Amino acid sequence: MCVELNGTLIRSDTLYEGLARLLQRRLWNFFAALFWLALGRKKLRSEIAKRADLDASLLPENEAFLDWLRQQRQSGRRLILCTSAEERVAQAVSERYGLFDQVIASNDDGDIHSRSKAARLLSQFGERRYDYAGSDPQDLCVWEKARQAVVVEPGWAMQRELERLPRVERIFTSRINGPRELLRALRLHQWSKNVLIFLPAAGAHQLLNWSVALASIVAFLLFGVCASGTYLLNDLMDLDADRRHPIKRGRPFASGRLSLGLGLFMAPALVMAGLLSAALLLGWLFFATLAIYVVATVWYSRSLKRIPMVDVLALAGLYAIRVIAGSAATLIVPSFWLLAFTMFLFLSLAIAKRYSELKLMMATGRTRASGRGYTIEDSPLLLICGVAAGYNSVLVMALYVNSGVATSTYAHTVFLWFLCPLLLYWITRIWLKTSRGQMDNDPVVFTLQDRPSLAVACVGLLLLWAAT
Repeated sequence: MCVELNGTLIRSDTLYEGLARLLQRRLWNFFAALFWLALGRKKLRSEIAKRADLDASLLPENEAFLDWLRQQRQSGRRLILCTSAEERVAQAVSERYGLFDQVIASNDDGDIHSRSKAARLLSQFGERRYDYAGSDPQDLCVWEKARQAVVVEPGWAMQRELERLPRVERIFTSRINGPRELLRALRLHQWSKNVLIFLPAAGAHQLLNWSVALASIVAFLLFGVCASGTYLLNDLMDLDADRRHPIKRGRPFASGRLSLGLGLFMAPALVMAGLLSAALLLGWLFFATLAIYVVATVWYSRSLKRIPMVDVLALAGLYAIRVIAGSAATLIVPSFWLLAFTMFLFLSLAIAKRYSELKLMMATGRTRASGRGYTIEDSPLLLICGVAAGYNSVLVMALYVNSGVATSTYAHTVFLWFLCPLLLYWITRIWLKTSRGQMDNDPVVFTLQDRPSLAVACVGLLLLWAAT
């Protein structure tokens, strides 16, 4: 039984795995990869394998197929790993499982891919003297000379070619829904954070102005497109950390349920589409704000999130920049009070996100967060800083209500005073949930899905309307 590695033994492709790790180190490695590709696929695979240092224990395996291989091994069947992957990578995977009697893989002497693979197996075993397990329709020439075929996770292109195969011994399929996994990776639910873009227009009482409302809506959508692109990039650059995480290991790329190649294409495509549309539809000021968000997000994903306290300040800044983007799209200058209020509030929510991760670590018996700069000993400090930042936002609200700006903007400021206890309740509730380990999501997304939080928002809007 000859077995392909990529897409068969593992739910991924080692070439894309290596490229994702090179991008994690330096984004400009992308241009180096294009240069290597111009010199040939063999050169690309060799250079990436030399530099990537893949951890074979973290590659997402195809559990059902692997269990079947173990049964075949126990029954005395000879197993050979025959793959287009680089030899050093294939050897590491072979050592991980201890199932294979031989490894045939690409190296400096030759490229094991489709026809060259078929020729190698024919010369070593002869026609109809081997079985082959794979998933790629490019390997049809290998199957044509095989005795039996084992097909693993056939895609739509492979499913159309099944009739051309010799006698099929087994087909391994799963119920992976590709479009649904793609939607998960795009994290459309995270677009809910972009409602912050409407804050400048709401604060200036301009939401009923159709030109302002339309500009805010377009900004909301373009921010979402770019955000989805950065989420894809973040997941690609965080593969190892996600696979070590008890929950994040189920993400589409980390689990292998979504192709890394698709992610490597879509991430820059979405970002470029969002930025180009921003320049054409909303002008250069909004374009510059959106570009700063993209750069800050990538910087955060690559390094800032690993630096304690700097990460939460950066995360709070990513929340706040949405408010600034709303101002850039509508040309409504944000007030000092709005910026000060959002700074403290978003810092509290960012710290809540980190604190919830530490609570999960304690529950699973770990002492350090993978890919983060925190240990469980940091929990008390984060709790203090998070609650203090949240309560400071209430203080800013109280000072604003008592300021001349509020009295000149609202006719009945007495109603605004009720916003302070309302906000105190909500912040305390957020931190109560977080300290109990019940905050397993982004605090902003949690708020938009939490009924008491939504009730607080509705009451707050009624108070603002009454004050007007």
